[in-house]
Amino acid sequence: MNDLEFDSASDRLGDGYTQLHKSGTVGRAGQMDKLTKLSHQLERKTDKQVLYDIYYNKDPEYKSIHYTEIFSHALLITPCDDLLRYEMVVQGVTDQTVTPIDPRTALVKGMDKYRLIRSLESHPIPAVVFLPGSNLLEHSVDWAFVYRLYKAGAKIKPHPITLNDWLIRIEESFPGAVYSNHVSGHELLQRAETVYCTSASELGLLGKLMKKPVGLIDADHEVVNRHIYRQLYEIVRIQPDPHQALCRLLASPYSGVFWLHDAPSKLDQILTVMDDLHRTHYRTPTGLDLGASYELQSERTEFDQSYGFGGLGLG
Repeated sequence: MNDLEFDSASDRLGDGYTQLHKSGTVGRAGQMDKLTKLSHQLERKTDKQVLYDIYYNKDPEYKSIHYTEIFSHALLITPCDDLLRYEMVVQGVTDQTVTPIDPRTALVKGMDKYRLIRSLESHPIPAVVFLPGSNLLEHSVDWAFVYRLYKAGAKIKPHPITLNDWLIRIEESFPGAVYSNHVSGHELLQRAETVYCTSASELGLLGKLMKKPVGLIDADHEVVNRHIYRQLYEIVRIQPDPHQALCRLLASPYSGVFWLHDAPSKLDQILTVMDDLHRTHYRTPTGLDLGASYELQSERTEFDQSYGFGGLGLG
């Protein structure tokens, strides 16, 4: 079966062909198998189409639900509707019914999704730029900004799933500053003093849980708005205390995050939240004016406005 014949709507977490199609020969870490059980719980709980790693931008009839991995120890479950997935986060960052998570809940060992090697070094790194996979490099990255970071001393970490021709281009563009794509990203994240990534990466969210300065290298391109973690970045970054807002959000069913350690009732709460938001927006005469609560932005933004790196004017 070639790519043209592959039906992505049949993708499933834990399915061998799905993983081969998405990540090629790069092996996935063993702890990721545990998330397959969560995906099976989701499929049993709903009669809607359950889509893994793909979704639509609008689903007024609420036919589908999307899920993907997050933090290697949870699923991120959202409606296949951009406005509703953003509105979930708007509600979640101020959810007073929950106790914010202890960041150590997310910052556990074995965070890498793939089987990667550890570096022999342990010294701090002033800044690391984490690039997305090959499928997002063309349109999702502000390369001019990345080059300025490189000239200021930042290191570059390609995604584990990066094609060889892209690796060659990256190494030629940033000589002497590129880590192997097989090196553990989580290890580099721990050593980095400042973190840069696109909103397609969860590493920036982990960096914020570590209370590190986090900046986005997103390009000004419409595809950026489709990144499945984008809503978390966009809403959390504008809160008075982004770290605390993220900790509260990750405890709330409005986040769509279903942890391995969560009780099954948390999944019920997530599905109820999505159903209620859909009903309010699409089935009532007035609906919600969701577009007034936030704006889908595609420009490069920073979580924090109070830090700088290498005199780049980010302070």
